[in-house]
Amino acid sequence: MEKKSTKLLTTIYDLGANDGANLPYYLSRAEKVVAVEANPQLVGHIEEVFALEIASSRLRLIHCALSDSASDGIPFYIHRRDHHISQVDPPPTERLHEYEITQLESRSIVDIVNDEGFPDFIKIDLEGYDGRVLQQLFQAGIYPPSLSAECHTTMPFSLIELTGLYRSYQLMDARYFSVLPVPRLDLSVTGTRDFSFHEGTAGPFGSDIPGPWMNSRQFLMNLAIAGLGWRDLHARMDPPDCQARVWMEHLPVRALVGGMLRKALRHGASSFALTTGSRV
Repeated sequence: MEKKSTKLLTTIYDLGANDGANLPYYLSRAEKVVAVEANPQLVGHIEEVFALEIASSRLRLIHCALSDSASDGIPFYIHRRDHHISQVDPPPTERLHEYEITQLESRSIVDIVNDEGFPDFIKIDLEGYDGRVLQQLFQAGIYPPSLSAECHTTMPFSLIELTGLYRSYQLMDARYFSVLPVPRLDLSVTGTRDFSFHEGTAGPFGSDIPGPWMNSRQFLMNLAIAGLGWRDLHARMDPPDCQARVWMEHLPVRALVGGMLRKALRHGASSFALTTGSRV
């Protein structure tokens, strides 16, 4: 069994912080948390709930939309009933009436990381924009040791696997969180606290995730069975439970994800989908 570490990380990024439900857990795991949220109402909620953490600089709250570059104003689509599915990309025409359109300042993730510091862990939950954020990070040579992204498409897995740096994977489904406790930390910075996770949260990361980790082949097989959708991919550079592998040992997986990436570049990110009985 992998030993749980009580050492605080330096910096965690929560991209798509939403209403801040994940922030107490992240604040227990890092000296500093950088939360990025676009929805003005949710930003106001986080400012109120986490006023002390913001004042002490343990929480850095950035109100902006993430895009390829900085801009004074880009359209952001806020869902009128479910704030979890607000997004940067335009929704389908037949669903446009469900959204309120507002203009927001935008920044690139690379600029934010350059300002705030290197991420030890980064959670990406940006309703279809996850892959493009990963692409920006990797192109800038920024490779967090641990990360998570949504699996609405296979683009995040393809980009992560093609780096050749990440050796361990997990597939998490937040819909099935009931009471999933994680060990207490007994540190002067955070005190002691038990955590449990509920539907709508991102859940634990790293060594707090129960069960064995998978290599890329095992992960892809599990994703093909589970299907795409409201699931989070977790990737780590170190192999905690699964046998360490060399990148070239998995040429079939490399060829498959390379094909996925080429298909997406030809047809757009929406083409990233498993073709073996997956469901969206």
